[in-house]
Amino acid sequence: MNRQLLKRSQFLTTLVAAFRKIPADISTVRRTFARSKQTANYFASNESRKLHIGCGKNILPGWLNCDYSPASSQAVYLDATAPFPFADASFAFVFSEHMIEHVPYAAGQSMLRECLRVLKPGGKIRISTPNLRNITSLLCDPATPEKEQYVKTSMGKYLKEHRRYLPGFVVNNFYWDFMHYFIYDPETLPHAFESAGFSSVQQMTSGVGSVQELSGLECHAKVVNPKLDEFESMIFEATKGA
Repeated sequence: MNRQLLKRSQFLTTLVAAFRKIPADISTVRRTFARSKQTANYFASNESRKLHIGCGKNILPGWLNCDYSPASSQAVYLDATAPFPFADASFAFVFSEHMIEHVPYAAGQSMLRECLRVLKPGGKIRISTPNLRNITSLLCDPATPEKEQYVKTSMGKYLKEHRRYLPGFVVNNFYWDFMHYFIYDPETLPHAFESAGFSSVQQMTSGVGSVQELSGLECHAKVVNPKLDEFESMIFEATKGA
């Protein structure tokens, strides 16, 4: 009885949770101190500077690869929802793939405004993210072969415990099991770019950029499945005005 009461204590559970976060906090401090040297080395050895936000395991040569939880010594710690530790007009290009949907819309706007700030005039940003229109269309008629294939492929990869291929399972899994906070569609993402101050927003296709530096960057298709990625992802580029 006493043990159950202790488990229900908000003070104790909060205290325990705080202690458990100490190693992560120490790691964040260590990564923050290391970032200055990593960034200085990158700037010293790269004339054309390119910022990669939320790199995960996709380490791009010639880019300053950043992530909130770096999985590689080649990646730099960066909280994309906080002010960037870079001077104005530091980069010619910014790229982010399947990251912005993991933060609330307001935090995404903060990130885009910081991207605008650190880009040089005429600099370009490229973002790949899930397409809300396609995901929600799974619940609507008609059930096209493309939708049916997405449902089957997704359930075969992530929901093997279910015996029937039902779109409701896939949509719920997409929202809640991947820690998605705000899913954009082909209207809201351009609006987000423009609200942050970008111009010349245009939709692109995977692997094909408006310039060579923004081509062949995406890796999401390799992680999930090319067919899954083709249906669920959309890519937009935008430009910082002169």
